[in-house]
Amino acid sequence: MSESIEYWFSYWGPYVVHTRFKDPAVVAELLEKAIEQRKDTGRFQQLDARANLAGQIDEEFWYEDWNDWFVPRFAPYVNLYLEGLKDYKVDSFEHIYTRTEQATGKPQQIQAKLEWLLDSLWVNFQKPREYNPPHHHTGDISFVLFLQVPEGIKKENEAIKGVHNNEGPGMLIFDFGEHLPFSIGRASQMPEAGDIVMFPSWLRHYVSAFKSEGERISVSGNITLCQQ
Repeated sequence: MSESIEYWFSYWGPYVVHTRFKDPAVVAELLEKAIEQRKDTGRFQQLDARANLAGQIDEEFWYEDWNDWFVPRFAPYVNLYLEGLKDYKVDSFEHIYTRTEQATGKPQQIQAKLEWLLDSLWVNFQKPREYNPPHHHTGDISFVLFLQVPEGIKKENEAIKGVHNNEGPGMLIFDFGEHLPFSIGRASQMPEAGDIVMFPSWLRHYVSAFKSEGERISVSGNITLCQQ
């Protein structure tokens, strides 16, 4: 009987985009620069990002001068996200127009071009037993780009599936709303090197600890939208 009944269901929730960074040279350059920052012990205090971040991670460092070498190559992914938002929710940018109008005191044209600014860019060297607790970011859009994910973490996660009532070690986890019957309030992913995930900055997310040897290295950043 059910096979002959047409149906549809509504979708809602935050707009989260998963994709791959097409240029491996950029991923390699991000990793190279991250390692350079890590070795620059003379500027440790200047590059140390931990005071601004939620992670229980010993080595988190700011990137520098990203507008010159990173933003031009990352722009297509931000534009992809913004274009997708228009289809996902037609009034996605209303709060940006309102915010700009309040800041300038001038009425804003809805059709006016939106611009974006990468406010911050940092790298996380996550080692065994370190973790990122539930948190959110500043800005309007945030992202994480994975540079290195050891195979041992994936094997560790597979080995304990069903042992504990959670997503397991090394997973990137997003929580939205309450966990209620007939509702999906959580999404999780075991990332691969080169994966990018883009999401609203207010969306709560976290990363579980792992015990395997190796480092899980990721880059994160926050983007603010503004009206031209």
